[in-house]
Amino acid sequence: MRQWYVVHCRVSSEQRAEINLQRQDYEVWLPMYHKTRRHARRVESVLRPLFPRYLFVRLDLSSHPWRPILSTFGVHNIIADGDGPLAIGDDIIAALRARANTEGVFEIARSALMPGDQVRAVTRKIRNGIKRIDAGKDKITSSSLERIAPVCTHFGLCGGCLWQDVDYQEQIGLKAQLLGTCLHSVGIDIKQDVPLAVDTPFFYRNKMEFSFGTSREGEPQIGLHIPGRFDR
Repeated sequence: MRQWYVVHCRVSSEQRAEINLQRQDYEVWLPMYHKTRRHARRVESVLRPLFPRYLFVRLDLSSHPWRPILSTFGVHNIIADGDGPLAIGDDIIAALRARANTEGVFEIARSALMPGDQVRAVTRKIRNGIKRIDAGKDKITSSSLERIAPVCTHFGLCGGCLWQDVDYQEQIGLKAQLLGTCLHSVGIDIKQDVPLAVDTPFFYRNKMEFSFGTSREGEPQIGLHIPGRFDR
């Protein structure tokens, strides 16, 4: 019986692993999404893996050996337990693919808006008859959430944080709700544990990516980009 399995790739090697697995006659699916990139004052759309360092392989373990996957260039491992690779349901893959566009690529819109916000939006066509709706926090007409004063004076200009103007307890509930919605959309319905809150939500980040540059006065600079910008 052919089933889907999850392959863990080496850093920045998803497409390399995809090509090398296909050469071995494995059925491979590497979900991709359109990412807007600004470089040298140009804006372009590039393809990036939807799940960094992961792809899906479909095979029948009884007739198609899986261990050669481990020695494939670009592959780090396959998700498994003591009994071998762990299969995932066809319904999950089908639900994921149903969310892609006609080209099989995912479109992801990023926004600092919150569930329950009512906004004034603008619709514009981008390509191939696909329309995109743009709206920002400055277009909010009403909200079910009470905004609070952000602690950081750079909030809004800095692209490092998005939710500082929402009470921390509200954030916990929203994130649990968003997680449940995402899992439900791919056919996974589970009871979530009560989220563990921290004493203070500040002064901790599990990841930071700084950019370096030079000011107009020639002074070295380090920091985070403006939201949605890569040239400032």
